[in-house]
Amino acid sequence: MPFTIVEWTTYHNSRFGFSISYPGDWIAGEESDNGDGKQLYVGNPDIDIRVCGSHVFGGIEDSVSESMKYQSLKLDSGVKADMWVGYEDGMVLLELSWMSDDEIEYTYYVKVSKDFFNENEKLYFVLLKV
Repeated sequence: MPFTIVEWTTYHNSRFGFSISYPGDWIAGEESDNGDGKQLYVGNPDIDIRVCGSHVFGGIEDSVSESMKYQSLKLDSGVKADMWVGYEDGMVLLELSWMSDDEIEYTYYVKVSKDFFNENEKLYFVLLKV
C-alpha cells in the first residue's frame, strides 16, 4: 500500500535561517531554548528525528561511527551535503549535514526502528531550504 501524506508542516529556524517540511501528523517538540533547532517527532522512545544548526569553529569534526556508510549528495536546494547511514543498537541511524559559506553547520538526524524507517524511508529526504 503506497504511503501518502495529506498535509505537511514547515518549521522555520530564524536563528540559522533554514526551513524543513515534515508530515503534519507527526507530533513535534518545541524549539530548543537556545533556538538552534527542534525534534520533529516526539512521544515514542524508538523514534528520534531532529534538525539543528550550529556555528562551526575550526571545521566539522568527524564524530560519526566507522561502521556508517558515507555518501556525498546534493539537496533539492542545490547545496552539497554529507550523509552517513548505518545501524546502532538495532536502530537505523541517518545523519545528513552540510555547511554554509558563513560557517554554519546544519544537521538532520534520524535514529528510528527498522520498521519505522522502512515505512517512512522516502520522508527522510524532505525538502530542506537553506
